[in-house]
Amino acid sequence: SEVDDLEDWVAMETASVIHSLTYLPSYRSQDDDEIIARRREQVIVRWRLLGLFDKSEAFRTVLQTTLEEINGNPDDPTSYDTLDDLLNDQPFRLAYWRVATDEINYRRFFDINDMAAIRIEDPQVFADVHRLSLQLLATGKVNGLRIDHPDGLWDPETYFWRLQAAYLEAAVKHHLGDDHEIPAEVTARLRFLRKSQPERAEWPLYVLVEKILSETEPLPFSWAVHGTTGYDFMYTVNNLFVNITNQGAFDEIYADFIGEAMDFHELTAYTQHLVMSQSLTSEIDARSTELARIVEQNRRYRGFTQNSLAFGLGEVISALNIYRTYITGPARVSERDRQYVQEAVDEAKRRNRLVPSSIFDFLRDTLLMQNFEDFAKEHRANLREFVMKFQQITGPVMAKSVEDTAFYIYNRLVSLNEVGGHPDRFGITVDEFHEHNTQKAYPHTMLSTSTHDTKRSEDVRARLNVLSDMPDEWHEAVQHWASLNADAKTTVSDEDAPSANDEYLIYQTLLGAYDHNAADAPDTFLQRIVGYMHKAINEAKTHSNWINPNNEYDQAIADFETTIWSSDAFREAFDPFYQRVAFFGRFNSLAQVLLKLTSPGVPDIYQGNELWDYSLVDPDNRRPVDFDRRQTLLNDMQSVAEADRLGFAHSLVEDMPSGAIKLYVIYRTLAYRRAHQVLFESGKYIPVKVEGPQSAHVCAFIRKDEHATALVMVPRLIVTLTQGREMPPVGEDIWQGTQIVLPESLVIDRFENILTGEQVTVGQEGLRRVIPLAQALSVFPVGFLNGLATE
Repeated sequence: SEVDDLEDWVAMETASVIHSLTYLPSYRSQDDDEIIARRREQVIVRWRLLGLFDKSEAFRTVLQTTLEEINGNPDDPTSYDTLDDLLNDQPFRLAYWRVATDEINYRRFFDINDMAAIRIEDPQVFADVHRLSLQLLATGKVNGLRIDHPDGLWDPETYFWRLQAAYLEAAVKHHLGDDHEIPAEVTARLRFLRKSQPERAEWPLYVLVEKILSETEPLPFSWAVHGTTGYDFMYTVNNLFVNITNQGAFDEIYADFIGEAMDFHELTAYTQHLVMSQSLTSEIDARSTELARIVEQNRRYRGFTQNSLAFGLGEVISALNIYRTYITGPARVSERDRQYVQEAVDEAKRRNRLVPSSIFDFLRDTLLMQNFEDFAKEHRANLREFVMKFQQITGPVMAKSVEDTAFYIYNRLVSLNEVGGHPDRFGITVDEFHEHNTQKAYPHTMLSTSTHDTKRSEDVRARLNVLSDMPDEWHEAVQHWASLNADAKTTVSDEDAPSANDEYLIYQTLLGAYDHNAADAPDTFLQRIVGYMHKAINEAKTHSNWINPNNEYDQAIADFETTIWSSDAFREAFDPFYQRVAFFGRFNSLAQVLLKLTSPGVPDIYQGNELWDYSLVDPDNRRPVDFDRRQTLLNDMQSVAEADRLGFAHSLVEDMPSGAIKLYVIYRTLAYRRAHQVLFESGKYIPVKVEGPQSAHVCAFIRKDEHATALVMVPRLIVTLTQGREMPPVGEDIWQGTQIVLPESLVIDRFENILTGEQVTVGQEGLRRVIPLAQALSVFPVGFLNGLATE
């Protein structure tokens, strides 16, 4: 053999290594000591082989020869037998990545094959995974945790409870020593908190969850968390700046441009089935196979075939209007989950009137564990396991089909196509915004408007929302652009490239992301747009996709974008409209950021969004940020504003395109928050009544506690507010007698405008106390007023 040809010491060492490998504990062993021994010996063997490789030329030669033999010869098919035998001995079977959707038999992160899921519900796995995090938390190096994708957990409620308990234990041991146990009173307090409502539950560890909620879905009260990462607020505040009265007009404009009326609910049903049949096939097959094995053991239900079960499961999943339910046993089914499952089953029946309803009734009873007692005791654990695993796949189906597919197809107004959003909902009223803020059960939840996951930055959405307030201008502009660019389109497989729907998206993307003040070179912006549209068309899966890319269509899109962006005729038509929309969009952005900084919760500012930021989806929103510029601007404005706050505020309004005005609002508001911490942690949120001809264009509220009162007011729907005039929403010419009516219980005569330094006097109108908007917003477009003590 090759080993015999080696010099004596090398041959002996090699034989010893082979002997060690032969007697390694089996990879199938579940014994902890054997697992540790196997890992230890593997490391030792690698070092010994490395030593042989470094010291012996003969060993290197033999190793190279052996590898060449194993790798085979394309001219001799039998030469691959050794490699095949080697692979067959592994605890896995290699499969071509394109067939993974059918053959993967392990849980993964959505449809990413090389991100295998771990069983965090196993106590040992939980301990191993969280060891470093708990150490950082206990020593105070980290103050809290953000838990992403909680719907992928086996049992989120138990996980969060275990996380709080583990943190307490780690903190106690850090401060008192490893020998100390958690004091009994602390454990009792934790049990008490578990039964409390979230607004009263002062959990020891600050935890936020990236939970995507449906429009009316609350965060489960049983979770030991402080709130969400803020997508629910993002959805609400974004819709406040969409003109709800123009929904019909936008439906018509969109249908006219693309040549068909697109129904979002029908679209999502289609994309859910598409994802289940392409990306997540193996997960659906695994669950239907598992359920078929269970029903086979029951004479009452064994008539349901695996095919019928797979079909029924797919239909119920596509009809489920939430990411998942949280059922853990027959006695642990919330009314919330019962309602959602029943609604999904009813909708599945409605869509499939020719399918016997018995299959859907059975699935309802199974998912709600209402038929638990129908199964023999030895099969009930398997039934519960099926339900738990089923709940772990509905979230990935929803995310991949809606956010990562339908959101790239339904382009009526793409500012609404955001994480946690509902694009079929076209705006909300001021009262609905207040309702969201007053119903907040989690005072320490996060408030977000841009994140690493958002499809568009907060400022892109704010700008595009302007279109909802000017439908006729938008319709005329987009039709004109399409006419100018008709010759730039090509044909791919007998279809227009870009399609009308993709072209409609391109125009909104150009309009939302362009910044003529940016320091980037023109080619850089074009590269960003080309990169974005490449992602968008592959996520949409209509003309191309990541598995089977249509390079010809992709190139046609890129060529179209390059051609029109260099076209003088298009730019002459595009640039004035862009300037007009950008003008109004800045006021939306300013209003949005002030609402985020003063609403109930903890505001989050994503990197770069201290100034105007017109980023698109990842990786565009992860470009380097010029923090030095921001620091310099902040330092300069701090000194100048103190000398003449009103004059400086006026100059910022004159210089809106620079973005300094946004940084100024953030700086002044956060400074006030820091000085009035209790007000924003536990102060009341009081919606304020607005009267007058422009009352629909104001959102105002009060934050109040025993020691401080703050009044917040922002304009909205500014195109119609100004009657289309490009002027700041300030002064009597705009507000025309519109006024804020203060609550009768509020006894304050004067306010100070935190942003301008102006004194605002409360007027008396009969028995009512009022503040004219023309006075509160005389210079600056948003108002943040601090109540002054009555003299």
